[in-house]
Amino acid sequence: DKHFEVVAFSPRRDHFAVIFRDTTERHKAQLIIEHNEKRFRRLFDMSPVTLFEEDISELQDYLDQLRVRGVNDFKKYFEEHPEELVHCAQKVEIVDVNLSTLKLFGAKTKEELLGAVDKLFDSNSLKGFSKIVEAIARGLNDISFETTNVGMDGGLIDIHLTYSLLVYPNQDRPNRVIVSVVDITPIKQAERVIRESEERFRSVTEGSHEGILIADSETQAFSY
Repeated sequence: DKHFEVVAFSPRRDHFAVIFRDTTERHKAQLIIEHNEKRFRRLFDMSPVTLFEEDISELQDYLDQLRVRGVNDFKKYFEEHPEELVHCAQKVEIVDVNLSTLKLFGAKTKEELLGAVDKLFDSNSLKGFSKIVEAIARGLNDISFETTNVGMDGGLIDIHLTYSLLVYPNQDRPNRVIVSVVDITPIKQAERVIRESEERFRSVTEGSHEGILIADSETQAFSY
């Protein structure tokens, strides 16, 4: 099928002109873009990984303002002004979240989750967010780290977070971010149980008046 853009005008009285411009290729390109966007949206929504899509344009503008005010060392600046991190967090717009995000945080709907974003942060979350802000200020496209969030029920969630800036060709300033979150709570809980068990064992052995012999089954070495 052919697609045309039609422009009709009157060059002079009692005359009528029509210009046809072939827009078939532009129409095909638009269809491809729409198809890719729908495909991306399906992959985003159905991904088993927790995903946030965010717009950081306001945050980028604010960091530019801080530079004009003479701020160069953002890590030091936010350590000295932690309240500024809260201000920065308010300048990040969460565009969308997927179904896995609702499940992880225990929200029934996207509206419920987005309306309680400030409740998902604890002091450790804010320290993690500072790493993201510093990465943005330094022009980094991605960063990963472990931190914590808080579920809708108030329970602590240990997570591994990856921040990735979406960079497209011929884009003046990328401002869309995908934040992926992996729940590592079971791993952290197991580590805590092992650590507590080792500490209890150590306290028992060090405080015991009985002789204790410990054998290593692999090296066949003994310790007392």
